Amino acid sequence: MNKLYKLILFFLAPFRGLGLRKVPIARSILSAIKPRKAYVRGFVFNLDPTDETISRELLSNSYEPYETFLISKLVSRGDNAVDIGANVGYYTVLLSELIGTRERERE
Repeated sequence: MNKLYKLILFFLAPFRGLGLRKVPIARSILSAIKPRKAYVRGFVFNLDPTDETISRELLSNSYEPYETFLISKLVSRGDNAVDIGANVGYYTVLLSELIGTRERERE
Protein backbone atom coordinates (compact mmCIF):
# COMPACT_ATOMS: atom_id res chain seq x y z
CA MET A 1 0.00 0.00 0.00
CA ASN A 2 1.22 3.51 -0.78
CA LYS A 3 3.01 4.76 2.37
CA LEU A 4 1.54 8.26 2.19
CA TYR A 5 -1.98 6.88 1.75
CA LYS A 6 -1.46 4.50 4.67
CA LEU A 7 -0.15 7.32 6.87
CA ILE A 8 -3.13 9.57 6.08
CA LEU A 9 -5.57 6.73 6.79
CA PHE A 10 -3.85 6.19 10.13
CA PHE A 11 -4.31 9.84 11.13
CA LEU A 12 -7.91 9.87 9.91
CA ALA A 13 -8.84 6.67 11.79
CA PRO A 14 -10.15 8.51 14.92
CA PHE A 15 -12.58 10.40 12.67
CA ARG A 16 -13.97 7.25 11.03
CA GLY A 17 -17.75 7.25 11.05
CA LEU A 18 -18.08 11.03 11.29
CA GLY A 19 -18.78 11.50 7.59
CA LEU A 20 -15.40 12.98 6.69
CA ARG A 21 -15.50 11.27 3.30
CA LYS A 22 -18.57 13.35 2.47
CA VAL A 23 -16.37 16.46 2.54
CA PRO A 24 -15.31 17.03 -1.08
CA ILE A 25 -11.76 18.17 -0.27
CA ALA A 26 -11.09 15.10 1.90
CA ARG A 27 -12.47 12.80 -0.79
CA SER A 28 -10.35 14.53 -3.44
CA ILE A 29 -7.15 14.24 -1.43
CA LEU A 30 -7.67 10.56 -0.66
CA SER A 31 -8.57 9.77 -4.27
CA ALA A 32 -5.49 11.61 -5.56
CA ILE A 33 -3.00 9.68 -3.44
CA LYS A 34 -4.70 6.27 -3.42
CA PRO A 35 -2.83 3.53 -5.29
CA ARG A 36 -4.46 2.60 -8.59
CA LYS A 37 -3.56 -1.08 -8.46
CA ALA A 38 -3.56 -3.79 -5.81
CA TYR A 39 -1.54 -6.98 -6.07
CA VAL A 40 -3.38 -9.91 -4.48
CA ARG A 41 -2.37 -13.57 -4.78
CA GLY A 42 -0.08 -12.67 -7.67
CA PHE A 43 -2.79 -10.91 -9.66
CA VAL A 44 -3.29 -7.25 -10.48
CA PHE A 45 -6.59 -5.60 -9.54
CA ASN A 46 -7.31 -2.16 -10.96
CA LEU A 47 -8.88 -0.04 -8.23
CA ASP A 48 -11.68 2.46 -8.45
CA PRO A 49 -10.31 5.69 -6.93
CA THR A 50 -13.75 6.58 -5.55
CA ASP A 51 -14.27 3.24 -3.77
CA GLU A 52 -13.16 3.13 -0.15
CA THR A 53 -14.34 -0.31 0.90
CA ILE A 54 -13.20 -3.03 -1.47
CA SER A 55 -10.11 -1.10 -2.54
CA ARG A 56 -8.87 -0.72 1.04
CA GLU A 57 -9.40 -4.41 1.75
CA LEU A 58 -7.62 -5.45 -1.44
CA LEU A 59 -4.71 -3.12 -0.67
CA SER A 60 -4.31 -4.62 2.79
CA ASN A 61 -4.78 -8.23 1.61
CA SER A 62 -7.74 -8.62 3.95
CA TYR A 63 -10.60 -8.99 1.48
CA GLU A 64 -13.21 -11.35 2.97
CA PRO A 65 -10.78 -13.63 4.86
CA TYR A 66 -13.41 -16.06 6.18
CA GLU A 67 -14.99 -16.62 2.78
CA THR A 68 -11.53 -17.03 1.24
CA PHE A 69 -10.64 -19.63 3.87
CA LEU A 70 -13.90 -21.53 3.37
CA ILE A 71 -13.59 -21.61 -0.41
CA SER A 72 -9.94 -22.67 -0.10
CA LYS A 73 -11.04 -25.67 1.97
CA LEU A 74 -14.00 -26.66 -0.26
CA VAL A 75 -12.53 -26.29 -3.75
CA SER A 76 -9.64 -28.35 -5.06
CA ARG A 77 -7.66 -28.81 -8.26
CA GLY A 78 -9.76 -30.03 -11.17
CA ASP A 79 -13.13 -28.97 -9.72
CA ASN A 80 -15.63 -26.92 -11.70
CA ALA A 81 -16.89 -23.63 -10.33
CA VAL A 82 -18.95 -20.64 -11.44
CA ASP A 83 -18.61 -17.16 -9.97
CA ILE A 84 -22.02 -15.57 -10.52
CA GLY A 85 -22.32 -11.85 -9.89
CA ALA A 86 -18.62 -11.10 -9.80
CA ASN A 87 -17.79 -7.63 -8.53
CA VAL A 88 -14.06 -7.07 -8.92
CA GLY A 89 -13.24 -10.67 -9.82
CA TYR A 90 -11.57 -11.64 -6.55
CA TYR A 91 -13.35 -14.98 -6.31
CA THR A 92 -12.80 -15.69 -9.99
CA VAL A 93 -9.07 -15.25 -9.37
CA LEU A 94 -9.20 -17.36 -6.19
CA LEU A 95 -11.16 -20.15 -7.88
CA SER A 96 -8.89 -20.21 -10.94
CA GLU A 97 -5.89 -20.52 -8.65
CA LEU A 98 -7.44 -23.36 -6.64
CA ILE A 99 -8.83 -25.24 -9.63
CA GLY A 100 -5.65 -24.91 -11.63
CA THR A 101 -6.65 -22.68 -14.53
CA ARG A 102 -4.66 -19.72 -13.28
CA GLU A 103 -3.45 -17.18 -15.81
CA ARG A 104 -1.94 -13.89 -14.72
CA GLU A 105 -3.19 -10.59 -16.06
CA ARG A 106 -0.72 -8.97 -18.39
CA GLU A 107 -0.23 -5.22 -18.13
